[in-house]
Amino acid sequence: MYLAYNPANMSQAFYVETMQHAIHVMLPLAVVLNLGLFFTIVSAVLARRDRLSFYLSIAASI
Repeated sequence: MYLAYNPANMSQAFYVETMQHAIHVMLPLAVVLNLGLFFTIVSAVLARRDRLSFYLSIAASI
């Protein structure tokens, strides 16, 4: 990550534009990953009486 966004040889304007583009590209992925983690934890809580499903859901959320 640092090699792609190394600020040493970039102008200030180009660095800001590059960071804004990176945030714009990575935000949907972060939202999807966080929602997946949330729903996995919720399913683990709902399956707490079934020990196998509970442990597998906890392992998947880690």
